[in-house]
Order: sequence, then structure tokens, then C-alpha cells
Amino acid sequence: MARRIVDNRQISSGKLIMNNFYFGPDSFRELEGVDPRLVVCVAGTLLDMNQYDISVFDGIRTFKEQKKLVRAGNSWTLASKHLKGQAVDLVPYIDGRLSWDNMDAFKEIAAAMRRHATRHRIKIIWGAQKRYGGDWLTVNDAAHFELA
Repeated sequence: MARRIVDNRQISSGKLIMNNFYFGPDSFRELEGVDPRLVVCVAGTLLDMNQYDISVFDGIRTFKEQKKLVRAGNSWTLASKHLKGQAVDLVPYIDGRLSWDNMDAFKEIAAAMRRHATRHRIKIIWGAQKRYGGDWLTVNDAAHFELA
């Protein structure tokens, strides 16, 4: 098993390990083709996570995938920024499963994403409704982050 140290982060077997949390192969796959500015924010967010692990649930999508999500009611548009690699969905991974209903975890993820976006002068939008501290007025898509 090859190991090397990169900026005090350990990479082993294709995993980026930070604070006992790491991106597994599915998260890495989801980041393929995503705009590097978002990838920087996502990697920094994983570094900041103390209480919650996160999964990159969705990165770039094909038009066929987007149509299927719209038909199923899981997306609202055929012009999603996921189609251009300008959006990611980050979901907390708690007790061995994706946790879609833990708004505290989503808020921690959003705070970390905003810190790293600000640090690197990248404008992002969080998909949660304003009442949760997000940027959208009518839709609650707390997992969603996109370039502004």
C-alpha cells in the first residue's frame, strides 16, 4: 500500500484522510469533472469537519440523469449547474448512513464551505432556504452548493 504525506494530510489507497474522515472512492468519482474552485472548497470543508463526516452525493451530471431527477421530483430544472460541473451536493454521513434530515450538520457543512469560499475568493450559493441561513427563498436543498 503506497502512502505519502501531502500538506499534513495522508493519502492512502486513493483516500484523502483528514480529521479521521476521508473521501471514499464514490466521493472522489463524484468530484471528477467538477470545477476546481468547488473542489477546493469541498476539500477544505472535509478538513474542517470535527463532528460530522460528509459524502459528495452528487457532482457533475449528464442531461439524461438530470431529466430523470426532474421527472422524479428530485430536481426543479433542466438547467442545473450540475450539468456544467458548477454544483455539488454534500450530505452528512452519520452513524453509517446518509443523514438528509440533520439541519445542524448541513449548517456546519455550509459554514465550512463559506469559510473556504471566502478564503479563496470564490462566490458560492447554498441551496437551503433563508430561514436556515441559506441563500434560497423558496426551495430547501440543503445539500446543494453551486458557484455564483
